[in-house]
Amino acid sequence: MSLSISVIIPVYNAAPYVKECIESVLAQTRQPQEIIVINDGSTDQSLDIVTPYAEQCLIQLHTRENRGVASTLNEALELVSGDLVAFLDADDVWLSDKLRQQVMHLQNDPALDACFGHVRQFISPGLPADIQANIQCPEHPSPAG
Repeated sequence: MSLSISVIIPVYNAAPYVKECIESVLAQTRQPQEIIVINDGSTDQSLDIVTPYAEQCLIQLHTRENRGVASTLNEALELVSGDLVAFLDADDVWLSDKLRQQVMHLQNDPALDACFGHVRQFISPGLPADIQANIQCPEHPSPAG
């Protein structure tokens, strides 16, 4: 049985990151059925960056006034049509095999209700050097929660 996947990306003022985020979903070896992006009232250029993806029918774009991430995620869950839901923050990226691996684990063990991966933290190169100097990221991937 082939499970369909819905990806939810909440966006709020993520202009420096959202293009790479969406591209990481589009580059998956196991493509999702749908990508739902909700622009949560961004005041930066996020909407301008995301709109061309909607015009090409690569994502479903919804935009509204800012209500916060919890409200945004709940709204997005009402829109999904896939069997599985994957969440991705607009300032994060996925490795290309992420969805394939998670679906494989879920199919191999029907008792699983959820499947989490590992994350590799990084420092945004756009941050000022003095801020970067005060941030410590783990060297190795760590379990996501």
